Amino acid sequence: MQLAVNASPSAMVLVDGIGHILMVNASMALLFGYEEHELVGKPIEMLVPARSSQAHAKLRHDYFLAPSTRAMGRGRELLGVHKSGAEIPVEIGLNQLDSELGTMILASVVDISQRRAQEEKLRATLKEKEVLLSEIHHRVKNNLQIIDSLIGLQSETVTGERVLAAFQDSQNRIRSIAMIHQILYESQDFSKVVFQSVLENLLENLTRSYGIDISKINITINVSEVALPLDKGIPLCLIINELVSNTFKHAFPNGMSGVLSLGLQHCGDNQLEFYIEDSGVGLPESFMLRDSNSLGLHLVRTIVDQLGGALVIHRSNPTRFVVKFPEVLEL
Repeated sequence: MQLAVNASPSAMVLVDGIGHILMVNASMALLFGYEEHELVGKPIEMLVPARSSQAHAKLRHDYFLAPSTRAMGRGRELLGVHKSGAEIPVEIGLNQLDSELGTMILASVVDISQRRAQEEKLRATLKEKEVLLSEIHHRVKNNLQIIDSLIGLQSETVTGERVLAAFQDSQNRIRSIAMIHQILYESQDFSKVVFQSVLENLLENLTRSYGIDISKINITINVSEVALPLDKGIPLCLIINELVSNTFKHAFPNGMSGVLSLGLQHCGDNQLEFYIEDSGVGLPESFMLRDSNSLGLHLVRTIVDQLGGALVIHRSNPTRFVVKFPEVLEL
């Protein structure tokens, strides 16, 4: 046993059932700053911080009641105490040994100070990148708001309903993109956009922009737990912006009451489905998407193609637009 322990490159200590050190190797003594003879016969708690020695003694006692092999690994990290009083982060593996003298525990001890330092450095680096990414989203959102304000000022100098409507549509598109950057800025996760918040904020913005009387239009949102990366979140947000805008502009003329429903759900086979349906006047029989001169619908068709999806339209009772696209694009 002594030869095996001494030959090990790892720090090793043999402890009896009452917690006394029976044997250590040179690596163990060096790790804690002692001579080997200074450790043999002493309680193992001398190598544990004073504030933890009582708890350690109880854990040791409970372990001896039901000993088992415990490999090195995460969750086995402790603090040891060097002879100088400095604390050392260590990782410990335990092996049960049965002998004529009773059950003993052979522990392997590894100094993980360098690993801890590297982990702290990595965490600090990641934190810096998160702060930087947060600031980028914040600045993009602010710049988009400036563009929105400039368009708003410019619209005050022009006349004509079609021109003003084009300005308004442009502002809504910009606000939709800015909204996603705002949500990401306020989020703890910059890798994806949670769409429950997106739909709620988008509808609030559009109802205000188009002066919709929400007492006349019953709006419902049905969103599964869907979170999309930015490269999918922004295109989908633009699709939703265009389809909701068209509904508000055309589906309920002359103060007509009705129902508007939106949803985003998983539909199996790596597919997501967004739908919007309304109980409004419906689309004319002559309507053909490919022949439409609407910039918004042309934008929807283009973005759906970019997402690798498909668009299905039901003309009336209710009018329904359905966009299906892969949650993750196949390479």
